[in-house]
Amino acid sequence: MIQNLTTLFKNLTFRSGVSLCGTVSRGKYCTLPPINDGDEKDLPIDNQEDLERKRIIPLKYDEDAFELRKFKEYPYYVEREWWKEGKRMTFWANWRQLRDVRRRKALAECGPDRIRYKALKENTILPQALRDEMAEILHNMNKDSRPNLILNMCMFTGRSRGKIKAFRVNRHIFRKLADSSKLSGVQRAISSMKSIILLATVIVLSNASTLQIKTLPSSITVPENVEDFELASVSKLNNFMLGLSADIDEIFNDVTGDLFSRPKALAVVQVKNVDAIDGKTSREYKSTDESEFDFSATEKMIKSTFGNKGHFDELKNGVHSGQLSSKIQSFDVSEDSVKTKIPQLRDELLSLQKMIGYLKKNGPRLGLSAPELFNIEIDGFVNAIGTKNEINAAKKELGKILDELVDVLKSTYGDQVVVEVITTDGNVESSGSHLIAKRDTQSNQPLTIQEIRKKYNVYSFTQGDYPAIFAIFAGVSIILSIAILFIAVGMWTMDPVQGSCSWNNCPNWSSNKDDINVHIISHTHDDLGWIKTVDEYYFGTKNYLVPVGVQYIYDSVVKALEDDKSRRFSFAETGFLWRWIEGSSKKNIEKFKNLVSNGQIELIGGGWVQNDEATSHYIDIIHQMSFGLRYLNKTFGSCGKPKVAWQVDPFGHSKEMASLLSLMGYEGLFFGREHYLEHEKRISDKSLEFIWKSSDDLKTNLLTGVFYLSTYAPLSEFCFDSLCKDDAIIDDKRFPGYNLEDKLQKFITHINKQVSVQRHNNIMFMAGGDFQYSNADEWYKNLDKLIKHVTERYPKIKIFYSTPSCYVKALKDSKPSLPAKTTDFFPYAHREHSYWTGYFTSKPVFKRIVRESSNFLNLLNTFIALSGKKKDVINLIPQKLERALALSQHHDAVT
Repeated sequence: MIQNLTTLFKNLTFRSGVSLCGTVSRGKYCTLPPINDGDEKDLPIDNQEDLERKRIIPLKYDEDAFELRKFKEYPYYVEREWWKEGKRMTFWANWRQLRDVRRRKALAECGPDRIRYKALKENTILPQALRDEMAEILHNMNKDSRPNLILNMCMFTGRSRGKIKAFRVNRHIFRKLADSSKLSGVQRAISSMKSIILLATVIVLSNASTLQIKTLPSSITVPENVEDFELASVSKLNNFMLGLSADIDEIFNDVTGDLFSRPKALAVVQVKNVDAIDGKTSREYKSTDESEFDFSATEKMIKSTFGNKGHFDELKNGVHSGQLSSKIQSFDVSEDSVKTKIPQLRDELLSLQKMIGYLKKNGPRLGLSAPELFNIEIDGFVNAIGTKNEINAAKKELGKILDELVDVLKSTYGDQVVVEVITTDGNVESSGSHLIAKRDTQSNQPLTIQEIRKKYNVYSFTQGDYPAIFAIFAGVSIILSIAILFIAVGMWTMDPVQGSCSWNNCPNWSSNKDDINVHIISHTHDDLGWIKTVDEYYFGTKNYLVPVGVQYIYDSVVKALEDDKSRRFSFAETGFLWRWIEGSSKKNIEKFKNLVSNGQIELIGGGWVQNDEATSHYIDIIHQMSFGLRYLNKTFGSCGKPKVAWQVDPFGHSKEMASLLSLMGYEGLFFGREHYLEHEKRISDKSLEFIWKSSDDLKTNLLTGVFYLSTYAPLSEFCFDSLCKDDAIIDDKRFPGYNLEDKLQKFITHINKQVSVQRHNNIMFMAGGDFQYSNADEWYKNLDKLIKHVTERYPKIKIFYSTPSCYVKALKDSKPSLPAKTTDFFPYAHREHSYWTGYFTSKPVFKRIVRESSNFLNLLNTFIALSGKKKDVINLIPQKLERALALSQHHDAVT
């Protein structure tokens, strides 16, 4: 039976007549059977040459042998330019290349047979005896016919390393041939001078400037078009127009004016990081000069000509300086006069409005013996944090304010004024600073009321419509007055912080860079299952394992926060919060909601659990995050949507998780675990906080921070919980255990060390850990003492209760220059030879159950979506399956 099967498979497989390679010894090719000498003489010349090459018979060392074997063709014979003084070298191929040719010929001839034999050997349906015979044939075949022996070596040197695969040459050969332009498709680099010219062109183009002359006296004429000019020539132009100098560049030779009717004022507005400003413009010139405009040249000329009679006023960074600075700075304007919310730009525009208001109030200034100079610098667009629509709206608002400034200056100086706007379109990304920007989620904006009115011409009515229009306006006015009255009464009686959420009710921090802002982050990390089950952790059973109960943490924290409105707390796990709300009274639930709405409690993370980032599937991560976020939004509204992600305990972190969080709208991410060597490097580089560029395709950037102690636990000797062994703060000297001085000294030392490795003056001080705050009064009473004594003794240290979102807000206000990261935080090791990688493959059965459950839940959701009757069948979704699948993504579960 076995013999018949063997013969059958041989006949089926090799019926084409290809010879078997099993009988060929090592070093020989799989060739056709030998031909008799008598047959050789009858063959044509071409067939004889082919026959000789196949049989590899020895020939004499002569020209005929060269022609017959074609040694002058690759790979036997190589002629090339070598790097030794440009000498031409001719040599034989080395033994590696000859071996490679031998192997390639063996593979070309025996490869098909080897594939067939291997297929028969691996076929589990065939009898074992037949498979063993195929294995023996494979074992006896020519070893050179194995495909894994074929190397993509350099065809010049035979080296198998350091090669350019696309050209099959070594890197040294590639460089030499590329320098001589002997490689197809490879061009030699341009010369150094061309590189310098190209670089200069790129730099110039990246800093294009625009000069807009808003208004000019009628006595001065300027050309309509001016070719590319340098910004330094603008100073000479201004001196010429003011009658201070006759020196002017050739490009402005066409400028003319009346010597006896010179301008009485010159205002130069410099706006950075803006291409151009809309509004009224008399002339506009483009420049690609990379230098900055020098206003001091005109100022020095005024001083040398008129002495102390000249007036100089400057607006820089929102601060006025000069002769009129005190009067302008004290001038009162309404905050509503500026609509933009961009911080620095808003201050600058308000200061500009003060100048306009002062000049408008004081009337004409025509009796001046020397021209007045106004230098206004607008830098708010450089580090502007806002959406694209907000930036464009701010540009339009600036254009309107500048038009108003032009009108006021013209009325103040009797039309004898020159107003110039110089805009510089700089490239912010090229500066190396990674700015924190929020996502532009406002696309396809609907028309505003003003645009709708303009579109339908609402204000265009005839004289006969006056009575009807008057009645409509009168009715609307009465309704609005009543509404405003009710709103005013409500605002008068309401809690001033009610409904403000945590990120809108942040404590006051110092903007002085010499001060240190200490944000005390009170939190608890409650694992949904670890040493005990979820229910055992929540209800506090089996205290001989861990003496904690999560339900008591919520009760204790709510009571402590109600006692002091300045206290803050952060909860992260939605799974335990759901259990507490389901089992609490309506009174306690209402208390908790009020604490969330007034900002004392901040919900961070938002997911049902803190999921693992290595073994969880991205679909399951999205499910558990959306499951928790939906519950928070349903229960707490807008204040329940977290702004900060909180992954403090997972064992390593993936950039895919960071990308998902960025797409979900989170403004920051904080975690505690990273490789101990990387943590040391980040401390030395002051890069504990960085911009995580997690996806080049999606352009997802996320502000990320690593805790200074590489853990979310509190500082040693500052853990004031029943689970800790640290002493409480005793600040009464009458008691023998008085330890306030030692506590303060260690605290100040730690604060100074932490702030020295950061790029700003805000630091997080962690106050909490695993299952802590069962008795919140222990924590808060000691932290209150710490805040009190630090504030009294160290005025440079501002210490207060805070939340992660307030810390992110303070960090953005400080505008640090943060580094970037594009890779993962895997694998994680907390010390030498202690890598956390075993959980990648542990619990394979449980991991499979999680995957199958996820597939089933996704299938069910798909059926519900396709049914078109979601309200009728929504109850079919097994809530227990959703919660169980979300719970299984916990970093202590799926791992």
